[in-house]
Amino acid sequence: MRVRSVLTALCAAVCAAVLTPPAAVGSVTVNEYTLTLSGFDHTWSRAIRLRCPAGPEGHYHPRGEQACADLAGVRGNLDRMRPSPTRCAPEYGRLVATLSGSYAGRSVGWNRAFRDECTLYTATHAVFRF
Repeated sequence: MRVRSVLTALCAAVCAAVLTPPAAVGSVTVNEYTLTLSGFDHTWSRAIRLRCPAGPEGHYHPRGEQACADLAGVRGNLDRMRPSPTRCAPEYGRLVATLSGSYAGRSVGWNRAFRDECTLYTATHAVFRF
């Protein structure tokens, strides 16, 4: 009889551990991105790493908290981001923006060319403001 109750308790503990969602056991999903900006003619480039939430060292991205919130709002898919209503004066400094990384455990990637920084910021909010 004692063996039976021990096995029942053991089975219940194993089932609870297996069926408990990760958020309930205290794990935090970390989303990591590499953001790159480059001139359309490839004469310059700059890149930064964005980790959401930030690690103990904080963000390397100057607007990291807002960039993370912007990406969380579209689940890491910049194609879903709605442009801000800012109107841009015609400036021509063509550039290419690239995002690669992971969101909620899945790989994400995005690449677009923009007429200038204003149109980039309008389309991507704080994500590429570094």
